[in-house]
Amino acid sequence: MKRESSTRIQKTEEIITRIDQKKLSKEQQDIFSTIQSFLVNAKEALAAQDFLRAFNLADKAQILTEDLFQKIQ
Repeated sequence: MKRESSTRIQKTEEIITRIDQKKLSKEQQDIFSTIQSFLVNAKEALAAQDFLRAFNLADKAQILTEDLFQKIQ
């Protein structure tokens, strides 16, 4: 679960670096902020060895990121 959480965090970070925040609508900017918050919290959970929480947060971040990325393409 630790490895899967780390992988999801990494994949999500790779995708969000390709998103130009300046081109996002207000709603999309809010989603982007939520994604960043999930990532920060997932990393904190990993550091605290709370792997279930880290996985859940990383999963939510990844789902939101993929959805957002599809909408802006």
